Amino acid sequence: MLDTVAPVVRCRAATVFLDREGKGSLDFRQIDNGTSDNCGIETFILSKAAFDCANLGNNLVTLTAVDKHENRSRCTAQVTVRDTITPSVFCPKIRR
Repeated sequence: MLDTVAPVVRCRAATVFLDREGKGSLDFRQIDNGTSDNCGIETFILSKAAFDCANLGNNLVTLTAVDKHENRSRCTAQVTVRDTITPSVFCPKIRR
């Protein structure tokens, strides 16, 4: 039997928080909102999963679901990248 039915992909918005090195990552489960397929999902693919300070603010990320018979569907989610870590300053003692 040939499966020609593409997965039903549902996305939701997500937020990624940068770490102390200014890097953050997105897992597909953060934007997947109940994707399904009649024969099961084989793979999830994100158009972007790694973020840094250049990505602060809103980013559009596409989630693609591929089933066991290579049928594909996609949706797009807004991913907000935030830097909430307060900078730290180190001042050495000044010798006179």
